[in-house]
Amino acid sequence: MWLNSFLAMESCNSVEVISWGGPVNKAGAVNGFDLLSCFGLSEVMSLNLANFFCVDGVTRVVGMIRLLCFRSCLMRILLCLGFALLACVGMAEEKPGVVVNVGDKAPMFEAMDDQGKVWKSAEHIGRKVLVVYFYPADLTGGCTKQACAFRDDHEALTKAGIEVVGVSGDTPENHQLFRKVHSLNFTLLADEDGKLARAFGVPLRDGDTITRQVDGVDKVLTRGVTASRWTFVIGLDGKVIHKNTVVDAAADSKNVLEAVKQHTAGVKS
Repeated sequence: MWLNSFLAMESCNSVEVISWGGPVNKAGAVNGFDLLSCFGLSEVMSLNLANFFCVDGVTRVVGMIRLLCFRSCLMRILLCLGFALLACVGMAEEKPGVVVNVGDKAPMFEAMDDQGKVWKSAEHIGRKVLVVYFYPADLTGGCTKQACAFRDDHEALTKAGIEVVGVSGDTPENHQLFRKVHSLNFTLLADEDGKLARAFGVPLRDGDTITRQVDGVDKVLTRGVTASRWTFVIGLDGKVIHKNTVVDAAADSKNVLEAVKQHTAGVKS
């Protein structure tokens, strides 16, 4: 039977350290998987435990083994935490250098669209209310829900005088694939170096590579950066009228519609 304890008492002729694997003999050998070896304490195995701890004919395996095992476990835990911390630092968000709030003039920008053409905000701001939504990655769960919601609400958005553009660190080719797979009916902009995200103060993380199967073929999608999911709405005067940094992906399009309606009603009143 596998036992789960550190201590037991037995006679000196049959010393037992209750371990994960079985009894320990006088020379410290274990029948099976040894607790001490598990923690890398091979030096303890060289001890003659029977002679070392024998008192009045009874062996007492005392706190030393517990202490040694505890110290070994602690060292391993600290090492693991150290490596985990280093990994987290590597994936830490880049703090934005600017802040764009409601009421501020929106940054003017240009970027490559999903057709490989230069898209300029100056040609769109003022003509319609412009939604610029940043998202982490093409063909991922939450981002797909968000994009498909904007797709499905396209008619209502258009009637409200709203144009939508999505922005991520993906390539134009990735965007083409994303649009094709989900029949997206709005423009996607490539922000591979994060320049556009930084202009809006959107936090960034490192890019990544994912593989998705499309029409039975594996497609590799690499993005330069990973933007946080933030949404901005820019009014006809070029100022930000809505900013959302805690976006519900599936409800974003409807939240945008409501925000624009409220803003329009406020302007009229």
